Amino acid sequence: SSMLHNTYGLGPAAATAHAHCQACPLFSGQDHAAVGALHLMQSEADCLCFPGHDAFESLAGCAVCEAYKLKLGFNTNTCAICYAGHVHTSNFQPCVPCALTQVDSSRVHRLLAINSVNVSLLWASSQHDCACELGH
Repeated sequence: SSMLHNTYGLGPAAATAHAHCQACPLFSGQDHAAVGALHLMQSEADCLCFPGHDAFESLAGCAVCEAYKLKLGFNTNTCAICYAGHVHTSNFQPCVPCALTQVDSSRVHRLLAINSVNVSLLWASSQHDCACELGH
């Protein structure tokens, strides 16, 4: 993404040598909007896993979330599954409720999430896994 900062300064601020800038480990950095004169990236500890990545290790960097797991934002959180009744959309975007908006109305019907990958799970792996409750 062009909106990330993935280097940190090694040593004092306002260094004049290019070697001052060190690359963050793989798939880590910081949101460009969060870095500036008041919030410098001064060490590897300021490198956070990209959205959709977790398990930070200094040498290896961050790992892509496992299938059907997600993580939002630049942080040290671990990837997680969607809440019950929600649909997985990607590994870096929020899950959305299983819902259907009635045509010619603003009424929203909450739907059941029937996971086609594993029926014991209470979240949907795609919008196709959302179904109306009996009688609706």
